[in-house]
Amino acid sequence: MKIKTIILILCFAQVFCAISQIDTNYVLSFNFNQHQITEADNKVAIKPVGVSLTDDRFGNKESALFLHGHAESYLNLGISPLLKPKKGTISLWAKLDRRVYAGKGFDSNPIIETKNGPGDDFIIAYCIMYECNNGRYVTCSSKDSTKEVFICSNDKALFNEWYHLVVTYDNDYCSFYVNGKLQQKYRKGFDIVFKNVVKA
Repeated sequence: MKIKTIILILCFAQVFCAISQIDTNYVLSFNFNQHQITEADNKVAIKPVGVSLTDDRFGNKESALFLHGHAESYLNLGISPLLKPKKGTISLWAKLDRRVYAGKGFDSNPIIETKNGPGDDFIIAYCIMYECNNGRYVTCSSKDSTKEVFICSNDKALFNEWYHLVVTYDNDYCSFYVNGKLQQKYRKGFDIVFKNVVKA
C-alpha cells in the first residue's frame, strides 16, 4: 500500500560497526534543495518512479517530493550497503494528503521501508509508516516472526499537517520521535540481518 504524501527531507545518519579502515560515520541526505531527485552528495544512486517535486513546508518551489499514492509512485533508494546500517538515525518530514486503501496485507501506508528478506511477513528491517487502523505514525523493525519492535506515535496524525519523524535504532533499543518529542523507547534486543532484496 502507498500513501499520497509529501516528503521534504530524508536523512540517514548511519553508523556501521567498525571494520578495518572503513569510515563508519556518514550522513545520506535527500533534501531536494537543488530541485533534483538525488542524494545530496551522490553517495547512492536512487530511482524515482512516478513521483514529482512540489512545494516544501516553507513554500519553496520544487523542494519536496510528492508521492502520488499508488503502487507505481515511490522512490527506490537502491541496495547500497550505506542504506543497511546496524545502527542509525532516520529523519524525515512528511505531510499526509489522504489515506490510500489499495493493496493487501498489513493495513498501512509506508513512507520509508527497508526489508530484511523476501516474503510478506516479519520482513521489515526498519520503516516509518502511517498505520491506517489507529491513524498514527509508526516505526517497526523485525528480526523474524519471533521478535519485532513496534512503536506508535502518541497522537493520531492529522492530514495536511507537516510532521518531523525520527527513528533511532541499534541492536539494543529503538526510539521514535514526532516533532522532537520522544514517543517511546523500547528494548529491541536483536541484530538486523539485511538480505539482498531488490525492487525494480
